[in-house]
Amino acid sequence: MTYTYLLFDADNTLFDFHAGEKNAFQTALADFGFRETAEDYPLYSQINDSLWKLLEKGEITKDGIFATRFDRFLEKTNRQADGKALNACYKAHLAEQAILFPNAEELLQALKERGFRLFLITNGDKTVQNTRLTKSGLGQYFEKVFISEEIGAAKPDTRFFDVVANAIEGFSKEKALVIGDSETSDILGANRYGIDACHVTINSPPLSSAVYAKYTVDNLLDIINLVSE
Repeated sequence: MTYTYLLFDADNTLFDFHAGEKNAFQTALADFGFRETAEDYPLYSQINDSLWKLLEKGEITKDGIFATRFDRFLEKTNRQADGKALNACYKAHLAEQAILFPNAEELLQALKERGFRLFLITNGDKTVQNTRLTKSGLGQYFEKVFISEEIGAAKPDTRFFDVVANAIEGFSKEKALVIGDSETSDILGANRYGIDACHVTINSPPLSSAVYAKYTVDNLLDIINLVSE
């Protein structure tokens, strides 16, 4: 067995976050009486993604994202509403979106049966992630769940990975693999910490030359053979 400790990201790695995000966004707008246009979701996604990139750089807090993103969206679309209330409505709907990529649960079950130790590492919102793990049934497969807001640092910060490594009995970088979709959090974080990385490309573009992933997969079940070589 090449690896023992498999560190999975959640969004756009196991969960189809884009689909869940869009559903939650559309429902929240409808709850506030807004008619959605074709430009609304792409605009929100651009605003939201730019703020999460700032979080990865340590330039904003998660609370700052939640307090800002819908205010910016409302301002750019000339709508009047309480941005914080709209954000709370959106998060409540997002927590109910437990849409998995094909074969996600089959992958985790197969790895667990083969003796791999599975952990979840995420920058996502604590309440949203825990609710979705329960709703999807994936929570049963992970020994521990590491969430950035509980740790006090976000991927790719090495402090995040320090907490993960120190909390896992017997942890070895040489026996660990980070499995995720994000170049700027998962793959860069693995590179900085000296852990091998597997890039999941189902909802993600190819990596730039700034980072390196030992493996690339667009079918989750391919991970079984990769980690067993």
